Amino acid sequence: MEYDSNPISIVLTIGLSIGIGWITKEIVEDKKTFNQFERYFGYKRLEELLVYSALKCKK
Repeated sequence: MEYDSNPISIVLTIGLSIGIGWITKEIVEDKKTFNQFERYFGYKRLEELLVYSALKCKK
């Protein structure tokens, strides 16, 4: 039986596992950042609309 390819397959499996974990982590962090931006943008827009409507009502 040949056991020469066993260490190579183990190293490749570990490497792929680390690579997939790192890519998944980056995607999750980017999604969190994007969601924070969307929340801020939505809140800022709501604030601008409230100020606009308050100023419009004063006229």
